[in-house]
Amino acid sequence: MMAEFAAANEASLVALRGFVLTGGEGFRSEWQRSLTQLEMTEGAIVADSRDWTDGAKLFQLAELRRTSRALVAQERVLAELVGTPNRFPGLRLYEEDVDPAFAEAITLCDRTLQSIMASNWVGTKESVDTLARLRGHMRLLRDGFAIYLPSGEKAMSPDLQSARLALRDAAATLAGIRGKVSPADQVGLDRLTTLLGSTDRKLEQVLALKQTPRWDYADYAFRQKVLPLAERISSIVGEWRAAS
Repeated sequence: MMAEFAAANEASLVALRGFVLTGGEGFRSEWQRSLTQLEMTEGAIVADSRDWTDGAKLFQLAELRRTSRALVAQERVLAELVGTPNRFPGLRLYEEDVDPAFAEAITLCDRTLQSIMASNWVGTKESVDTLARLRGHMRLLRDGFAIYLPSGEKAMSPDLQSARLALRDAAATLAGIRGKVSPADQVGLDRLTTLLGSTDRKLEQVLALKQTPRWDYADYAFRQKVLPLAERISSIVGEWRAAS
């Protein structure tokens, strides 16, 4: 029974890892079968333990059952993450909040550019040049992050880093041309400044997560939550088998 329990524990771990790496339904089915076998074997060990006379071994069995329940719970949570946006919380934040904000900011920048050029206000040329370059940086960021964030790369490309710095300086840049456009266009610049400020704060959260093991939360949970529990079970079973 101990050998069967150890084998089921290892099989569930291998199948779950395969499911995390590939998302394949074959691995998911194998993992579910292994969990069933694990629970059945644990039940047989519990039934057998009614004849045990070794208190230390009974105490270990209680620990094994607690650890097994915790392991199965963690594995089920992990399996539910695979194939969902919740697996990559930073990417989900980018796609749901940051990217739409970039799209809105680019549209607002376009609209303000057209208004400034039509107004023929003093300083129009400099203002148009500044906004056009900012619009270019935002487009580069949208295109670049669509490639960088899903990749396994930790460092951004030099072009992406440069555009990122330009975005962080956007508030000062827009403030520098605010007095050189008409009052109506100043309103557009103010809205753009507010939008880019909130977008930059969310983007900072995304990029911070990108540098941590928690970016792929399924992989993180497997290594930090599932593996230690599985290893503890293997240790207990190993002690029993060595003593038998």
